[in-house]
Amino acid sequence: MHLRADFDGLLARDPAHLAEQVLRLMDEPELYAYLRSNARAYGATNAIDSDQRMLTAVLEARSRSFDDGKRVPRRHIWHPFWSIWLWLSVALDHPKRTAALLLLAGSVAAGAMLPGVFQRKAQASLQRDAGSRSRRSPKSNKKTS
Repeated sequence: MHLRADFDGLLARDPAHLAEQVLRLMDEPELYAYLRSNARAYGATNAIDSDQRMLTAVLEARSRSFDDGKRVPRRHIWHPFWSIWLWLSVALDHPKRTAALLLLAGSVAAGAMLPGVFQRKAQASLQRDAGSRSRRSPKSNKKTS
């Protein structure tokens, strides 16, 4: 429905003006009756506008394509681009939960990586110690002989 100001509806430019328009409707019952009758007349004669006709045509074409048996309706449609933006919007809508989830994921990742890091450091340390011992042994033998 297309609204025409003071013919089949009232328009407001901001919340304060909307309050004025609502008070105007309450104070002027004849204005309410006039707007209501015009809106009903428009609805009775122009109920289906061009947007509604287009939507109806698209939905009918879709239904016919399913009725032909050529297409099977899919329950879930996945596209990687939209999935990324969907998850981003969910993350932005719930910042506290997102921060908690990122902290948890980071902790799990760190917990998975740290034992390997410490093991490599321990191995490197043992190799250094073993290398320094093997270097010391010949020197100590030379000094004693």
